[in-house]
Amino acid sequence: MASTPSGARNIGAPAKTRHGYAAGRPPQPTRTRRATIAAVNVGSLGAIFCGIGAFLTLPIAFIGFYHMARQITDGGPLVITQA
Repeated sequence: MASTPSGARNIGAPAKTRHGYAAGRPPQPTRTRRATIAAVNVGSLGAIFCGIGAFLTLPIAFIGFYHMARQITDGGPLVITQA
């Protein structure tokens, strides 16, 4: 790495912070970071919709179990014959 004499300044380049970014500008997300953020958002929405669907279908399933049990035990429309 070439050294510059003391007091010399590179006029063409913006001043850098200790993190290597231009002073006064926050770091911009990279392509990988954007893809990760998008994947996390899509996955979170999928988990939310899955939970909503489970809570909406559970009562329907329990009602169906109840009616099936009534048919089996009370001699409802379901006919079981012995072979």
